[in-house]
Amino acid sequence: MAFFSFIYESGTDRQDSFYEVLCGVAIEDHDLWNIITQLKNLEERLLGTRYGCQKREIKGRKFLKRKVFKQANSIGPIPVEERAALSKQRIENGAYILLPRG
Repeated sequence: MAFFSFIYESGTDRQDSFYEVLCGVAIEDHDLWNIITQLKNLEERLLGTRYGCQKREIKGRKFLKRKVFKQANSIGPIPVEERAALSKQRIENGAYILLPRG
């Protein structure tokens, strides 16, 4: 039996980021392809595109500014299909998305 280990860190500059993430997971080799496929499908469903296929990385401090969090709290949940379309637009075009005010 073999395990694949994935470790990820984000926001560890201790300057601009107001969050820090450290994550790790070990997956048995016989489960690896099934999990990769499920994650790929989830990414496409939630974001409308494959984020990993983009040529650039979107930094959280630019993508999710404090103003965006405040605005999101005022409008409530966005339906999955609309959220995926908006995410895809942002990821592929880099355009800021204006959400309707509630």
